[in-house]
Amino acid sequence: MWLPSGRSAHGSLLLLAAALAWLFAGPPVAAAPAGVERVPVESSSLLSVGYDHAARTLEIEFRSGASYRYLSVPATVFEELRKAPSKGRYFAQSIRGRYEFQRLRAAAP
Repeated sequence: MWLPSGRSAHGSLLLLAAALAWLFAGPPVAAAPAGVERVPVESSSLLSVGYDHAARTLEIEFRSGASYRYLSVPATVFEELRKAPSKGRYFAQSIRGRYEFQRLRAAAP
């Protein structure tokens, strides 16, 4: 099919599809920060914790082998976790369910 612009219908559809894909793509997603350095902690449920101040991310590795990255976590929460007498209890009361997270590794079978 010929169009007044001199383009074929096929070429116009490709151009329209590209424009719609760009329009509905949304904002670019920031790359996830590289893993942070974690330090061992004394806990019956947590193995290690780490914090990236620039990205405000908290990483926790559990004794089960699972590890998670928690997003938009204030530095004070990380400091309180490190100082808590019971790290597992602090995690359950102040972190779990309060912050968006990414699972980095599943628990070992």
